Amino acid sequence: MGQGGTSLVEADERNLLLVLNEVRKMNRLQRENRKSIDQMCDQITYYQELFDSFVANNRNTDQNIVREIRADLLRLSILANPNMATMYRSNNRKNIAESLYSSGRPGELTTKTQREIFSNITKQQHESFYLTSTGFQSIESNSYLLVELANPLGSGKLVHLSKILGGGLLSTTIETILDGSFKSEGTPITVSNSNTAFENNSIAIARLSIEGVDSTLGGKVIRSIIQANRMTVMDLDGRLIIAPGHCLNIRMMNRARETNSVSINLSWWE
Repeated sequence: MGQGGTSLVEADERNLLLVLNEVRKMNRLQRENRKSIDQMCDQITYYQELFDSFVANNRNTDQNIVREIRADLLRLSILANPNMATMYRSNNRKNIAESLYSSGRPGELTTKTQREIFSNITKQQHESFYLTSTGFQSIESNSYLLVELANPLGSGKLVHLSKILGGGLLSTTIETILDGSFKSEGTPITVSNSNTAFENNSIAIARLSIEGVDSTLGGKVIRSIIQANRMTVMDLDGRLIIAPGHCLNIRMMNRARETNSVSINLSWWE
């Protein structure tokens, strides 16, 4: 085998190790109840396709790695749809891919190809992954930094929150509120697409307001955090979804006895 052939084999083996790490991670998250099988269906399909392509193109890969990946993917696939056990044993990959994804629900047949499935994931999580930040804001003691992320009625899209990061140089409290609001018009916050190859065409509207007295109206508090001298990260992985006509509010209060430099950062896909 020439040098080029050897390099391709080594590249495939490196890629297989990456697949193995991701498949192990999915199994661990599922066993620890940190991520449901429904949330991983697209990933299972993607890594199954990737795995099949590596194995088909290179028969000289480490068979111990191949067997572990195949066993882990089989476990995840059967959890998503018990009927896949028969399909997997018959090596019918096409039916497995079809059964994994249909209208977001595993176990129902679809006419979508694996390429179309992966294309859908790519568009949602890579072409339309948005970021916004208040920047550093100075607020007085016992004052508030309020942020709202709204999905306008009739937008036709869902906003899947990825992360909320917030905190200050000194102590603060951070509350996340569903469908609240604040009295003032506030200041618009710039929303940016993390993929600079695409336009900043998010349907979400972000605004902030700095107030001496809490002017939050209504809504339901779903999380309350006291943080001191650090940034708090809320990892949501798209599980907090803002439907059209709804919004998310972040209410941060400066608990320090002096002026505090604070910020709130949001990321999501649509």
